[in-house]
Amino acid sequence: MPKMTKALDADIEKLGVAINMMDLLSQEAFESITMICNVCLTAMEKPEFWRTADTIATALLTIRDRAADAMNSINCEAEEAGFNHCDDASRRRHDARAVMMDVLTTPVRLAVVSHG
Repeated sequence: MPKMTKALDADIEKLGVAINMMDLLSQEAFESITMICNVCLTAMEKPEFWRTADTIATALLTIRDRAADAMNSINCEAEEAGFNHCDDASRRRHDARAVMMDVLTTPVRLAVVSHG
């Protein structure tokens, strides 16, 4: 029984470390996204903001990139702990695409037919 307890304790510790890391990653990501949104909302109160769409485009691109980075990092932590979410439909689409890419990239061999 002691071996099982040590293994269980190690699994619980690993899970705790993963949860802690996911919490850190999500807090950092959502804090930065919230800050960008607050800055944009405050800037929108001034007429100068509306002279160019580049400002809002840059903010949106930053939010998108930060959210994608956080999603990937959090998923990686969950996956390493063995508890990542798998969307079955998404997995099927990925698998179907992989099959089609194999078909499209496989060289076609033409048979040489001699008539003689």
